[in-house]
Amino acid sequence: MRLISKISLSLVVLSPFVFAGQLSASPNEGQIYKAANPLGENRILAVCVPEENNTIDSKYSVMDWDGFEERDLVIVEVRSKTTDRVIFDDRLELMIFNPIADKRASTRLTSITSCGEALEFVLIGKDQGVKQRWDNFPSFETLYSIIDAMPMRRFEMRQKRRDG
Repeated sequence: MRLISKISLSLVVLSPFVFAGQLSASPNEGQIYKAANPLGENRILAVCVPEENNTIDSKYSVMDWDGFEERDLVIVEVRSKTTDRVIFDDRLELMIFNPIADKRASTRLTSITSCGEALEFVLIGKDQGVKQRWDNFPSFETLYSIIDAMPMRRFEMRQKRRDG
């Protein structure tokens, strides 16, 4: 546990209704929930966090989670020994860090991001390609303009308008 406002899933088992469809493991088996593989399913804002750095935690509390959901964008923290999906539970008002269940996906994310020793933010598209890197947390406007210009995102927006 890094902060009081965060819960490590190695310590609790959550209600099956908290993150329906986003987590794996049966709630009846008493297992720890683990995040599904986001590669290819979501756009990813990977946060490369050096082990001694916990200052990024405060950024998560001011996220535009609705904008992220609209763009199929998830946050994944990449550290030297862990790869966790960051999820905000607005009902409990907690940040929850779910380990990526698929070890190959975790290894692939680590490889794609090529995290160094410094704090870095890496935008990864659904095609698993790196789209942009930043040394500081990008503004939502910058992030969304890059994503909204992506061909797949433009197709998704046209599809949504068409389907009403």
